[in-house]
Amino acid sequence: MSSKEGDNEAAVKSQSPSSLGKKDDDNGSASSKTSNTSDSEDDSTSASDIVLSLRDPTYLHVMQQYFKKLGSRSNPNNPDFTEAIAAKEVFDMFKNKNGKFLKLKNPYSMEGGLIEVDDDDAMDKIQHDMNRRMESAKRWMESKKSKTPVKKEKSPPKKKSPSTIPKPAASARKQTNSPIILSLTDPTYKEVMHKYFKKMGLKSKVIDESKPTEAEEAKEV
Repeated sequence: MSSKEGDNEAAVKSQSPSSLGKKDDDNGSASSKTSNTSDSEDDSTSASDIVLSLRDPTYLHVMQQYFKKLGSRSNPNNPDFTEAIAAKEVFDMFKNKNGKFLKLKNPYSMEGGLIEVDDDDAMDKIQHDMNRRMESAKRWMESKKSKTPVKKEKSPPKKKSPSTIPKPAASARKQTNSPIILSLTDPTYKEVMHKYFKKMGLKSKVIDESKPTEAEEAKEV
């Protein structure tokens, strides 16, 4: 055996089992710490946590259902359903999930991070979102009504009386060379008058002026 091989064997024997076990424990402890640290970061939020923002799909879906209920308060089945009652129902629903209430650090962005709030702050936020949405809906409805044009009712056309006869045009009243005999015994006058009797809805039968009346017969006697 050479002197170099003897030195290596002595070095191996000088390491005690306890020192080897200690190094293994240290390595295991370090790996355990690393594992625990990564788990805590992954579990910072869970599926049961509620993000109190209308930008969050879960929160928005639930709130929209209650917006519709509040919008139908004219229904006689729920005339007393108020924003306060709706907010309390939503709060209780979320509370039963046993999760945390979270708010956006930046209310205008989901990328700014989240902060945990207590029950009172969560209730106030839900109530605020209810009131703001319903006030906005009310203003929208009022503006829509004010812009709706009012239709004017048309008055029914006046019925012309059968006895109303339009006056003849001036051209029709011009003098002619032929005299006009104003008597129903005259064929020309009778023909014209019969046309207007039909327009007036009168019977075509007219009094024949060629026959004397009873009064005229009495005078002759």
